[in-house]
Formats: sequence, structure tokens, C-alpha cells
Amino acid sequence: MRNARSVAEAAVFSAVFLVLVLLLIFVPVLGSLLTIAMPLPFIIFVARNGWKPGIFMFIVCALLATLFTGGIGFPTALIFGLGGIAAGALIHQRKPAFAVFAAGTVAYITGLVLFYLSSVFLFNIDPIQLIQQTLNESISQARSMMESIDQNTSNLDALAEMVTLIQYIGPVLLIGTGIILSFITQAFAHIILKRVRVDYQQFPAFRNWNFPRSLIWYYLTGSIFILIGLEEGTAMYIVVMNLFPLLELAVAIQGFTVIFYFLHAKSYPKYYGVLIIVGSILLSTIALFLARILGIIDLGLNLKQRIQTDTK
Repeated sequence: MRNARSVAEAAVFSAVFLVLVLLLIFVPVLGSLLTIAMPLPFIIFVARNGWKPGIFMFIVCALLATLFTGGIGFPTALIFGLGGIAAGALIHQRKPAFAVFAAGTVAYITGLVLFYLSSVFLFNIDPIQLIQQTLNESISQARSMMESIDQNTSNLDALAEMVTLIQYIGPVLLIGTGIILSFITQAFAHIILKRVRVDYQQFPAFRNWNFPRSLIWYYLTGSIFILIGLEEGTAMYIVVMNLFPLLELAVAIQGFTVIFYFLHAKSYPKYYGVLIIVGSILLSTIALFLARILGIIDLGLNLKQRIQTDTK
């Protein structure tokens, strides 16, 4: 550590993190709401002092979380510690927001993978199989209740088929969780970093986000595999089932950027965009399909540039 001030900051932020861990474990309702704040002590400290002092703080937090919770808190320290250090290190280096997001995502995924592997090999517990087993038990109970009152159980059959896919889509679940954690915590960290006067580059306006044009070919290739069908359980089946949802999400996001770009170009109120997001959540299937269509058109024909030309 460079000086006494850094040591004092590390002690304070370690104490804050320990309190958050204890709340998460012993007061789950409150703690779950504070989950997005978990990496903040690491992000702020590392953004100010660099990654090397952050490693020292991480070791301290991991030890404290393990001692005070009997080991239950160690996975929390591992996952959020790695994510916070990665994001904080790139903020310290004044890197762009997307670079911070990418580093945080990789770190979260790494933490989740390490947690998963340790659960399987050290404790002989497979979290994915446990989730699948829990869902199957819930479906069985629901089926028994519905059959007892002569209700149709066809919807449960479809749900049961979806549950069977969990054994194949473990990687995309880990990746998706890493992406969500990185984005949410970074967005929340931005608010706090402004208050503590830490320089931080914001994300560009959502309407200006653009994926590489090559995305359209990956998406179309994946769509072809989905249409022709693949033998369940094969290596190609597992690859496609894990990659295609991510490609769908990326193309849909590209489509939503077109909508936001159009609203901005036509000077519509900003709350229109909020209403679109809320409506998309409520009508997810239809909205995402339309968004993907827009995304494909934009990737192939530069639709946003055409909107800009029309409004000059």
C-alpha cells in the first residue's frame, strides 16, 4: 500500500463490503436489494488507488467474509470482488465505458465459473442440476394440483420441455448473468462515482450504439441451424443453443437503438423511449421480434444513416 490514507480507505471499504455480505446472508430481503452495491467498495477504491492495492483489499474482504459467515460469504467476495476490481482498474486507467463493461463482464463470468467448478469438484453439488431439479419438482406439484381440479396441463408440458434445456444452456446462463451484473453495477456505480468525484467516462447515448455489421451473418447462420434442426445433445446443438440467444439479444438491442435514434431525430419526448422499453417488457415476444427485424435492416442497410439524411 502506498500510504496510510490508502490503508485507511481499504479498511473502510472492506468494512462496508462485509456489512453488505452480512445483510445479503442474514437479511435476504434487504440484502438482495443491495446486491448491485456489492462491487462498489472495490470499484471506488481501485478507481482511486489502482489494481494492486485492490488485490490486497480483495484478500482482506475474502478472509473477513469467510470468517464471519463460516465460508458462505466467500463466493460473494469472489464474484463481486473480481468484477469490482476489473471495472475499477479500467476506470483508474480512464478507459471508455464499453471497455469497463467488457472487463467487468469477463471478471464476473470468471468468478461465476470458479464458483461453479468449486461447487462441483469440492462439494459435489452442481448448481445447474439443482436448479433443474427444483423446477421439475415445482412443475410436478403444479401438475398434481391442476389434475386434481381437472385443469388442462398442456402449458406445464411445454414448461417441462424448456426445463430440460437447462442442462445444455449452462454456459449462456453464466455469460448472461455476467453481462447483466456488469451492466447494472456499472450503471449504479456511475451515479456514486459522480458523487465521490471520481472521473469516469459515460456510455455513449443508447441511440448511437452499433454492433459490427458481421453480426448479421452470425445471426443468419444461427437462424439457419435453428430452422433445419440439430440433433439434441450433439456438440453443434450445444454450441448453437448457447450462442443463438446472445445473438438474438444483440440484434434486438441494435433494433432498439434505431427506435431511439428515430425518436431523437424527430425530437420526440425522451419518455417515449421509456414507454417503448416498458411495453417491450410486457409484450416481450412481439416486441423483440420487431426489434430484431429493425436490427437486421440497420446492420444490412445502415438504416440510422438514412434517418439522419431524411431529417437534415
